[in-house]
Amino acid sequence: MELRAWVERRFATGSSQGVAQGLVNLLDDLIDDELRALLAEGWAKEISYLAALLGRMKLSRDGDANKGASLLFDALNGAMLRRATEPAGPGPTQVLDDLLEIWT
Repeated sequence: MELRAWVERRFATGSSQGVAQGLVNLLDDLIDDELRALLAEGWAKEISYLAALLGRMKLSRDGDANKGASLLFDALNGAMLRRATEPAGPGPTQVLDDLLEIWT
């Protein structure tokens, strides 16, 4: 499944230290107006891609693939941050599976 492969590739974390360092780098980027705009543009493209993948799945309980994609993207980012402090927390595939269970 293309969605699962993308989630695993995009949100894989090597270690809690790697996630923490990524967050520090992200915060540095958010200070700069140009970098913040580029991040927003990139994230919007990722959400559009997720919406296209979810739209192809024709999920029974999700009438709006764009809303579903935004929710999934935010949940995946939140889970990644959570794993920085709680390595046993849900990984990206678990988050995906939980949301798909709710939506089907």
